[in-house]
Amino acid sequence: MRQDGKEQTLPSILHITAFTLSLHLGCAAVNADSSGHPCLEESGNETYFISDVDKRAFYLTEDKERFFLAGLAAVDPAVFEKAHLMPMQAIPAGPQDRWDMTPAWFRLLNVDETMDAETTENSAVLWQEVLLQEGLGLMDPQTLTEACANRLQEFERSAQNSRRGLWRRSQPLNASSPKVIEERLGQFVVIKGKIVSLGKTESTRYLNFGWKWKTDLTVTVSAKDEDRFKEHLAKADLTIEDLAKRTVQVRGWVELKDGPTLQLHTPAQLQLDVR
Repeated sequence: MRQDGKEQTLPSILHITAFTLSLHLGCAAVNADSSGHPCLEESGNETYFISDVDKRAFYLTEDKERFFLAGLAAVDPAVFEKAHLMPMQAIPAGPQDRWDMTPAWFRLLNVDETMDAETTENSAVLWQEVLLQEGLGLMDPQTLTEACANRLQEFERSAQNSRRGLWRRSQPLNASSPKVIEERLGQFVVIKGKIVSLGKTESTRYLNFGWKWKTDLTVTVSAKDEDRFKEHLAKADLTIEDLAKRTVQVRGWVELKDGPTLQLHTPAQLQLDVR
């Protein structure tokens, strides 16, 4: 990866300097104490030592069991080229998918004392947190608990505020540029813009980011998810109707239904405190 015209390795970019690479990285499961970390509270106690990372973004054990990053999307490809330098354990975060791949949290091993205090709290440093803090991935909160999403968002916000990584190059997209958003069809993105109007049918809420619904960005909330959004907004003394004319940040997978569309399934996909 290049930054400021100079070639850098991923460890130097992440400011992680004291990994011990002589660990035995086998496939045996071991017990882990996941208490205290909001992203690990619903995980089991088994962890797996990772022995390799391939270019398709799969983290492998010696038995070739495959894990992928839970809670993240749009990860910088350079991560997978260098991640084999990082000794880590996989903590399964859910069941295998139909391709026999398992979402997992990755606990970094032997991080030195130069890491920030907020990173090392709760005795667990997650690879996902490091990637978010350096702008090398985007948080996908759709399967996360509220507490976990809130924690990861703090690491991501650090990168966004400092314009690191993806936040310097391509994120967030501008809601008033629907053609640019359309070019990201099928990709996970973050979009910032003003909601100009709201719409509602029996099954769907519509957040309209332009007046031409056939070409402009539309964000939808299913009626079955609406109560969760109402509860979330109520914490800020807001209603869904109050979103009109507000500048927000939304995230999700780009679809095309007339104009570009994002579906919101959880309130963590909608950020109100946008600068």
